[in-house]
Amino acid sequence: MSVYNGARDLREAIDSILHQTFADFEFIIIDDASNDNSPSILAEYAAKDKRIRLITNEFNLGLTKNLNRAIKESRGTIDIVSDEEILDAQRWLASAEGIFVEPASAAPIAGLLRACDLKNAARFNSSAIPEGCRIVCTVTGHGLKDPSVIATASHAAVEPNESAVRRALEKRRG
Repeated sequence: MSVYNGARDLREAIDSILHQTFADFEFIIIDDASNDNSPSILAEYAAKDKRIRLITNEFNLGLTKNLNRAIKESRGTIDIVSDEEILDAQRWLASAEGIFVEPASAAPIAGLLRACDLKNAARFNSSAIPEGCRIVCTVTGHGLKDPSVIATASHAAVEPNESAVRRALEKRRG
């Protein structure tokens, strides 16, 4: 999150992220040389929550440079998927699962498919999806392709380990 003189709405914005049900994440906040009350609010939150990594710029750099810096500072794995991969994931959700989502919402699924694709094994080491790791992909959309598919489908949950995810993806590819 990049912040520049955002004190008015800052608490609400930070709380909306910190109070999600998924709690195991790194929250990088960059104060872009704010001259309002933002720095003190950010320091207060960083002192209370270990998930927050606060970075303070001496000079204002702008949103793009701050977001690029946040990516570089991240301790997590970051990968980029193409529009083609996102559309493929969207089509798969619609055809195989009966769920229609907006293309942007299929991006987490596209990332998961890429991470587990055996063709990309050289790009990902075995810790890309650690054993016992829970994978959460949130998708949104404006309706179901066929609600009866969801109501009658009996999709088994995939065990939270890399080999189980790989088997499920191979089964999907037929």
